[in-house]
Amino acid sequence: MKKIKINLLVLCSFLLLIAAGCSSEDEPRTEIPFVTVDVEFNLQDLRYQELHTNGWIYMNGGVRGLIIIKDSNNRYLAFERTCPYHPQESCAQVEVHSSGFYMIDDCCGSRFDKAGNVTTGPAQQPLLQYTTYQNGNYLIIRN
Repeated sequence: MKKIKINLLVLCSFLLLIAAGCSSEDEPRTEIPFVTVDVEFNLQDLRYQELHTNGWIYMNGGVRGLIIIKDSNNRYLAFERTCPYHPQESCAQVEVHSSGFYMIDDCCGSRFDKAGNVTTGPAQQPLLQYTTYQNGNYLIIRN
């Protein structure tokens, strides 16, 4: 019985070592820093008319700013502009491509669809998304 316990312990230790060695050296080991996001604005305000015509705007907030996307008539998405791939790099900032069809980080070349999901790496994690909800004409963004 003692030999089975020792063998099981050795096997578990071996599996943990294998799992620890499976992570890619290129994969970032840092996360996007937590900052409080509490933004509220009137959707009818002329400063935000681009949200209605182009379907997206940039705003201050978060770590490197926010991208607000109008997904449908009454649905808005808010993403952190900091790319999840090596977020500590000063150039790791996501933009909406000039076509408006996807988002890209020119620093690492990662691309994201308008739902924030990775379509082309090296990023392996989606964009950090904040909670959005509407209260009348006001859009509220929080984490």
